[in-house]
Amino acid sequence: MQKIAVVGATGLVGRELVKLLEKWTSPILLKLFASKKSANEKLLFKNQEQQIEEFGINKLDGGIAFFCAGKTVSLQSLPKKSIVAIDLSSAFRQKENIPLIVPEINGHLRFLGQFRFVGRTWRN
Repeated sequence: MQKIAVVGATGLVGRELVKLLEKWTSPILLKLFASKKSANEKLLFKNQEQQIEEFGINKLDGGIAFFCAGKTVSLQSLPKKSIVAIDLSSAFRQKENIPLIVPEINGHLRFLGQFRFVGRTWRN
């Protein structure tokens, strides 16, 4: 079972991502995170209510984390933890050694494993 976290789950991008993940046919253990203001709200995922937790970088425990919470959250959080994360903000755009992955053009880069970020993906 793939562990997936969505940081910024109550925002527009986060909600759309959750809808896309519903179409994933493999089993997913989904954790949803948002700001303190949105903590304890619930989102429907595969016909089950999922409780949203207040985000803290130490709550991420493996798997893949999608960061949809904006540039500030990404800049403050991602350098502090060695996790696999796909950052959907502009925080690391045009940074040297952090490739932007466009699957149809350079999707093969995500498999090289030499980047801490791959496709806006952090990995150690």
